[in-house]
Amino acid sequence: MRKTLILIIAIVCMSATADAKIKFGLRGGLNITNMSFDSSVFDSSNQTGFYIGPTVKIGLPLGFDIDASVIYNQWKADPDIYLADDESSATIKGPSLRRKTVALPINLRKGFGLGDKASLFIFGGPQFAFLVGDKDVEEYSYSWSNSDISINLGAGVMLVNHLELKANYNIPCGKTGEFKKGALKLATKPGVPIVPVSLNGSYRMFEEEGYLKGAQIDIMVHEPIETKGISRKEEKELTEKVEQIIIGGLR
Repeated sequence: MRKTLILIIAIVCMSATADAKIKFGLRGGLNITNMSFDSSVFDSSNQTGFYIGPTVKIGLPLGFDIDASVIYNQWKADPDIYLADDESSATIKGPSLRRKTVALPINLRKGFGLGDKASLFIFGGPQFAFLVGDKDVEEYSYSWSNSDISINLGAGVMLVNHLELKANYNIPCGKTGEFKKGALKLATKPGVPIVPVSLNGSYRMFEEEGYLKGAQIDIMVHEPIETKGISRKEEKELTEKVEQIIIGGLR
């Protein structure tokens, strides 16, 4: 499966303790889909949310630091998915997806001095996130995971020893959500077959350039799964089976 890369622009204000080995601060920033060095980076269509929270930096020997934070992270997306309208035969655009988490990024960073007033640094490390918003997305028969792990990689600059500007990629590890059983009941109740479908390349329509464009999408239609006469045990295992078939068709 293709991992989603979320670019984060952050601004961090720091204040030091007496020994200057521990610095506390407040960090906040924007989650964006496409990085550019012009005003378009701040367009609403390029933003997927924001985050904010306290942070601490602990000095280590040889110019290394430990950078840890507790941040509230709100993510939003507008998928190009159309749903059937219950009151008419027409289809309507589905609602936005929202996910709210409390995240704990813990990064190891290395600084490179540029004089008394500025320095560059690179960093990387794990991030642990815990869901605090709604778990279920009823319209899409989907549920967010209660927690997930991702990897942060990035670089930045510190100015006058108190203000940091940085950007980083956040690379998810594993799944951030799961299929819901309710959607399959549309097939299991009348006993009709389920036909799993995998879409390869749909990310190219938006994620590569940050705006909607045409792209080649490969559709893999899998063998139908019969649901007529299945046992309760088989019905409980059906969600995972369908999910694994769809994931197995992604590349």
